[in-house]
Amino acid sequence: MRFRLKRSPNMAPSKKKHATRKACVIPGGFTVLSLQFSLDSAARHSLYVKEHRVRAEKSSYRPLDRTLFVLNIPPYCSESVVKDLFSQFGSVASVELRDHPGSSPESGPKLSKVFRPADKQGFKVGYIVFESSSSLAAAKSHPHDDPLVVSTEQRPVKTGVQ
Repeated sequence: MRFRLKRSPNMAPSKKKHATRKACVIPGGFTVLSLQFSLDSAARHSLYVKEHRVRAEKSSYRPLDRTLFVLNIPPYCSESVVKDLFSQFGSVASVELRDHPGSSPESGPKLSKVFRPADKQGFKVGYIVFESSSSLAAAKSHPHDDPLVVSTEQRPVKTGVQ
């Protein structure tokens, strides 16, 4: 026996409540930002960001109130690509990509300028320094369902053999 639910002409169409667009914050204080390679790409990637706060580090090149710490940066994102992505939140003073948190250019072994180790391929961590602390807040409050697009017609990103 089949039952069919008919909509009465007097019934109003159902109205779904639209959720307000909020940032997705996970344990550890990280905000999840969605990343999409291109507009026609269906796949999304997650970046995990939070304000960089290290008490022991008193350096001026990573100011505490303007530095965003980013985890899970894909290999196809160079420093210039990351700068372009995050400049939508405000002026970016500098971008630093590292193999693991806490590493710095000075932390490795001292080698001559001729012999340089090969760059490690893989996911990176980043430190993004903004000109203003309001840009840091804007990046942290970006809604998770609005992905940052890496490669656009205005700024194409080449990958693979290209």
